[in-house]
Amino acid sequence: MHATSNIGLAHCRLLSFGLTCLLVWHLPAWAQPLQGGVEERAEIGPVAPPLQAGATFDERNLPALHTTRGWYMVPNWFAGLWHRETQTDKVGLFRTVTHASRRDRMRGYQIDRKGRIWQAHDEPNVVVVDTGRSLDYILDRVLQPLTVSDDVVVIRFIGSDIVVDKGSRKIIRSGQREEVQEIKPGPNNTLRCHSKLTRFDQNGNRLNTISGGWEEYLLRPFQPLDFYEGRNYFQDFCQYLENTNQADAIPDRRPAFGPPQR
Repeated sequence: MHATSNIGLAHCRLLSFGLTCLLVWHLPAWAQPLQGGVEERAEIGPVAPPLQAGATFDERNLPALHTTRGWYMVPNWFAGLWHRETQTDKVGLFRTVTHASRRDRMRGYQIDRKGRIWQAHDEPNVVVVDTGRSLDYILDRVLQPLTVSDDVVVIRFIGSDIVVDKGSRKIIRSGQREEVQEIKPGPNNTLRCHSKLTRFDQNGNRLNTISGGWEEYLLRPFQPLDFYEGRNYFQDFCQYLENTNQADAIPDRRPAFGPPQR
């Protein structure tokens, strides 16, 4: 992957943890911890020096984005532009804390001739989270769908977490992360999400594991994303269907002109 040289996976550590025997703590019903036997294995190394704490954040120091190719189907309820306002995390055994965690995320990039919605693999990608005084740049280098069904989507992420002061643009904190998110449909165009996040410092040393939950609200229903940041998703999708013996599912529409707002 093109991000490897930028993020630096030298001196890799092997992480393995189970998601079994989890405590059920007092979050709302939609934010209960993941249950089951998902087994995680990941290589976690140091953050690249230009993205470590103390440096001035510069997006030019990020790896080349949207370079991974591949597609996977997602349920219709999963697709659209979604907004999160807050997140609730477990603190200790009995306390929870709700904090600002504003971010938008688009899910579902293309629809085939049979009406099925598909999500592109476009890692590395960046999601910006506004926590109030700082911006949290989450750089996802690996995205692995673990479960995709009619009623739940479970995704594993591996990447970096770069916290930037809004005023000075200095990097306050930097580290690595491995996260499993469970996403389910909620009422009235919402998603109910739970996360189990393992955090590492910028040298790749394990810090802790945090369970969190949040609700997302639909800002815009699904619409195809044909072009974005130099990548022609429509052409890439059609080529993927052709290469995987699904030519009968290639969309019969024309792509939109110019890059839409994501």
